[in-house]
Amino acid sequence: MFRRFDVCIWLFLVLNALYWVAVSALNTCAQGYFYLVVPALFIVPAALYMNYVSMSIVVVFSAMASFSNADVNPFLIAAVWLMAAWLVNVCRFRLRTGDYMTTVSVSLLVNMFLILCYAVILPCGVYTAGEYVKRILVDAAASGLFILAVGNFCAKLPVCIMDYFGIDITMNEEI
Repeated sequence: MFRRFDVCIWLFLVLNALYWVAVSALNTCAQGYFYLVVPALFIVPAALYMNYVSMSIVVVFSAMASFSNADVNPFLIAAVWLMAAWLVNVCRFRLRTGDYMTTVSVSLLVNMFLILCYAVILPCGVYTAGEYVKRILVDAAASGLFILAVGNFCAKLPVCIMDYFGIDITMNEEI
């Protein structure tokens, strides 16, 4: 059990780092038009396939790494991410089918919840209220489309990798 616990933490942290690099590259390319805000890619796979302690380690570390250079307290962001991950982790046994619609719907719900939290927490900078709302809506729409495209892949990738190595991390009661 300890070996499986340790391997899953490292796997999810490495995948989150790769997702972060890919999303950062896309945000650099789309600079000025929209900004992809996709914390659900970091939260949902860990919350679905890990137990609470290991999921908490992965989610908190990913939140701290993602917001280490922002003008907001990273502990506040980590607490919001952990709350969203806990909600998914508690409900994961109702989502056992793991089909495309389930994983993408959960990812979209988590993402929209966190975008709304960011709208309240993060400073609006030089935008007026109308511009800030427009910017949030454009970013939410772009992020939603991105999750529709890659959300299921990102949720299934850790399972496929661990299955290749003969380790079962499906959603069952003893995780």
